[in-house]
Order: sequence, then C-alpha cells, then structure tokens
Amino acid sequence: MDKSTSSYQIGVRVPSDLLALIDAVAQLNACERPDAIRQIVRFGAPLIIAGKGVNLSRVLMTLEIVAEDCLARAEAKGHDAVKKLIETAQANLERHHV
Repeated sequence: MDKSTSSYQIGVRVPSDLLALIDAVAQLNACERPDAIRQIVRFGAPLIIAGKGVNLSRVLMTLEIVAEDCLARAEAKGHDAVKKLIETAQANLERHHV
C-alpha cells in the first residue's frame, strides 16, 4: 500500500487544557476533533522539527501592517488598483490556503 494513502489510528491521552485547544480549533474550522488534530500536527510539526516557534501576536501585527500599507498604496493609485489588490489576494487565498 502506498504510504501517502495509508492511514493509521493512534490513541493519545491529553489533559483537559489541550482538549480545549483541540476543540477550539475544531470549532473554528467547523470540523471534528480528528481533523483538528491533523491540522494542528501539519502546522506545528514542521515548525518544531525546524526548531522554530511562532509568536502569533507578532505575525498578526505584521500582517495588519502589511495589509494597511498595501491598501494605502492601492488607494493612492485609484479604485481599480484597490479592486485588483483584493481580487488577487482572494485568488491567492483560494489557491494556496483553502
């Protein structure tokens, strides 16, 4: 059987605070716990393996600054530039993140 299509069941005990985090991810993504756990592992494991951490507050602040700057630059160029920026961002979101 191809490893990419193989599926393995594992059992893990977690304390109530971790279960609450899993449930919060599941609720935000409108999915069940197993899917939430898979999402958490897919996102977190590569960072841990690479020895990196994420300061979520800093990432979000940086994204807000970049978004504000992009919108200001587009607004200076006119309505069509703002429309193109939003359409391109939406297309990239759907292509790479959804």
